[in-house]
Amino acid sequence: MNERFKGFVPILIAIITVVTAIVAYLQSDASNRDDRSGRDANSLAVEMLGQNINGNSRSYYDYNEAFQTWFQLDVQATAAQERGDDAAAVRYTSAAEQIRLLSPLLQAPYFDEGTGDVDFARYEVDTFRARVTQLGEEYTAAAGVKDAWDTKANTYIVHLTILAVSLFLLGLAASIDHPASQVIFVVVGSALALVAVVWAALVYAAPVFDLRTQPAAIEAYTRGVGLVYQNRDDEALAAFNEAVTAYPDYAAVYVARGGANLRLSNYEAAAADFEQARTMGAETPSMLGDLAIAYYYLGQFSKAIALQQSVVENSPSELWVQFDLGATQLISGQVDAARATYEGAMQAAIAEVQAAQQASTTPSSQLWYGLNFGVLGLEEIRGLIANGEGTPDPALIPDPAAVDEAAGALIKQIKELTVGLEYQGTAPSGSLSATISNFTFGVPVYADDGTVSLEVGEAFISGVSEMSLLFDYDGLRDGQMIVIKVYIDGDEDPSWRIVRDWDGGTSGSGYEIPLAIAYSDTFILSSATYTVEMYVDGLLAGSGEFVIEE
Repeated sequence: MNERFKGFVPILIAIITVVTAIVAYLQSDASNRDDRSGRDANSLAVEMLGQNINGNSRSYYDYNEAFQTWFQLDVQATAAQERGDDAAAVRYTSAAEQIRLLSPLLQAPYFDEGTGDVDFARYEVDTFRARVTQLGEEYTAAAGVKDAWDTKANTYIVHLTILAVSLFLLGLAASIDHPASQVIFVVVGSALALVAVVWAALVYAAPVFDLRTQPAAIEAYTRGVGLVYQNRDDEALAAFNEAVTAYPDYAAVYVARGGANLRLSNYEAAAADFEQARTMGAETPSMLGDLAIAYYYLGQFSKAIALQQSVVENSPSELWVQFDLGATQLISGQVDAARATYEGAMQAAIAEVQAAQQASTTPSSQLWYGLNFGVLGLEEIRGLIANGEGTPDPALIPDPAAVDEAAGALIKQIKELTVGLEYQGTAPSGSLSATISNFTFGVPVYADDGTVSLEVGEAFISGVSEMSLLFDYDGLRDGQMIVIKVYIDGDEDPSWRIVRDWDGGTSGSGYEIPLAIAYSDTFILSSATYTVEMYVDGLLAGSGEFVIEE
């Protein structure tokens, strides 16, 4: 019996040795595939970086050099014509036409000769952004393939280690004469070998998916992203639908399609797309924040709050989601909780600015975006209450008066914090001692005798080229910081911003601060609603608006 047993062990060792050789081959093959995919990923990353750098450099020249030069020459030609200087107009026009030859941006289909407008977004997509997006997807695919083969190669090493232990135990069994020990070593060694073989078979059978085998899906997704960049979300949806048809498990497509549906106010479709992406593991803070927004507009506030709280807990740097959480709490009637959330977000903003100051760097642009996003969300809630209709349904607001009052106070607080952080590095302190009243606006009118008067009002006909802010004041002190912001149809135009130290004394009436000065004979203010805010040492002291009619 002992001899027969000893004869069986070498056969078992031989079989396991052959299996070990096969697993070693699989490990070597997986390692080679890992290296090959890594080289593919590196090559795609280098090409993507090069395309992005070259494309941005080229588009910067095309827009900021060629187009701006053409635009300035065209303005000069128009001004010369209006002055009756036809010869100068011809020279400017000729120069402008020469500039057009220097850039494809100034040619069809990107340039409109009738209006002088350029479709810069389409130009960027056609020249490099679409290619960069495609390379990005191919890079992600190659990197995913590399990771998969790297995991397989490393797992095969574990199998080889187990098989080596198995062979060692079988070798001991063959070299000793104690029957009980032989049985133990053979059983344990055989069991380890069986585990390694079954495990290796499962690893070998697991497929390694390469998205690059789905070129139609990548092409459709790339086209959709390009259309989104051009603000053509309707057309982008069709492209994303093509991508899903080509490859239904393409997670990035669901995220992108959800974003397009969200912007198009297709909230149920957006939520469905984002939820589908979640099932595929695409749970980024940005996507979860957008999913919460979809639930917010659907009036499903509890779902939105749960998602937003999760994002805030796991990614506290996402300031805009904190403000979104506060808005959702506020509109659902949780006024005290909303105030606490907004306070926490504002304290986080202060901490970020102070950390940047200590590191001698500048705060992230996302900080200012988040603060502005917080104001917009509150203004939207106030608009719902004022209009009595919209999305989400204002009927879902439990106590509109309390919500409106809280929203107004929070808007003021966030706006003052933004000014304080930008110019003082901290929140404004103290209370406003100055009184600003009779906040109004005036257009300079020049008489033939050289005297200047102001046409005061709140609505002006098209063609206005200058505008002044007028106000009465009391309690101001020389040296206080004055900041004036101008919002055009709700969006601040930084070129209008005025920052200065006050030097007008303690009190006065009809004080004038020029907001817009005619810098050429072709300049006029655009037809829009202009909202003007005045801050004293970071505190909102006055506001008003005027309209330039069409």
